Amino acid sequence: IASDRTLRDIAMLRPDSFDDLMLAHGIGQAKADKYGADMLKVVRTICEANDP
Repeated sequence: IASDRTLRDIAMLRPDSFDDLMLAHGIGQAKADKYGADMLKVVRTICEANDP
């Protein structure tokens, strides 16, 4: 679904919105529409688990 570069961008950006997610390399409107909600949920879960 996503290249290593895209995953690195998402990890660095820590997006919390579709607009933020689409700043990552390789995430356009189509991928954001199809996978965005799930991607944002994963990012949110990981960030919450790792924030002190």
